[in-house]
Amino acid sequence: MSDIKLDGSLAEFHFDGIGKESGESFSGDFVVRCYLNPLEILKADRLYRDLMGPTNPHLASSEAQNFSFALSQLKYRMVKSPAGWKNTEIDGGHLDANIVVGVLNKAIEAQMLYKDKSVERLKSLQHKLTEQIKDETLKPEEEISLEGSNEE
Repeated sequence: MSDIKLDGSLAEFHFDGIGKESGESFSGDFVVRCYLNPLEILKADRLYRDLMGPTNPHLASSEAQNFSFALSQLKYRMVKSPAGWKNTEIDGGHLDANIVVGVLNKAIEAQMLYKDKSVERLKSLQHKLTEQIKDETLKPEEEISLEGSNEE
């Protein structure tokens, strides 16, 4: 069972990890967005490309590509983070790669949980509406009166 708590389109979780390179422990509570809006997607993509560098970014190592993706996503998903996450250049950028990727993985897990809950909610609503139509407690759209509206 996940320790992620959803609050609308935000998710809260705790992360503990030990840096593979530094051996330093990291622990903290995070609040992240469960999805990015179109403008945030564009901003994250722009940051990703900036981190990759202007000269031949396609030649960057897969590690550099993955780390750039993780940092750029987290910059725009992060709502609240612990003090140890903060950095003057880019938050999380001073930590070991496995810590940053671990936090991103939790954010992606939160996104999947949010989407699953949204689908469940929509299916439940669809079922309720279908039952109301069958029971004739809700009129089908074509039978709804347009009285008082400008449409005829």
